[in-house]
Amino acid sequence: MLTNGGDAMMLKKLGLVVPLTVALLTGSLVGAQQTAKIPRLCYLAPYPLAELPPVTATGLTAYDAFLRGLRDLGYVEGQSLTIDYLSADGQFARFPILANACLRLQADMIVVGTTPAARAAKHATQTIPIVLFGIGDPVGTGLVA
Repeated sequence: MLTNGGDAMMLKKLGLVVPLTVALLTGSLVGAQQTAKIPRLCYLAPYPLAELPPVTATGLTAYDAFLRGLRDLGYVEGQSLTIDYLSADGQFARFPILANACLRLQADMIVVGTTPAARAAKHATQTIPIVLFGIGDPVGTGLVA
């Protein structure tokens, strides 16, 4: 469990991720406003929801905090947003398969929180926006320039 300082840092990072996600979702749908398309987001996770550890003193997982941030901005899973939670079940070698599943699902965006998931998503697509969070050094790992 993180200290309050750690909680504040995690929530601050998530506070940057959620608005970026919303901006990318709304930007990618500007031309689709007439059809009222509900955005589809693929969330590539290392573990099943039930096995995610809490990252804040409040007991929220990163995924819970992400959902809360989206709700605070008016996005509700199943109503104004579709989220496909794809778990590697602790087997990070599965991320390339999951990233390709995002393509088949026609995701508008891919959200990742681990370097292996980010690498798999980057390898799978150059057209779908990828949102990174909780990744220590995306420049040093070659994920971004």
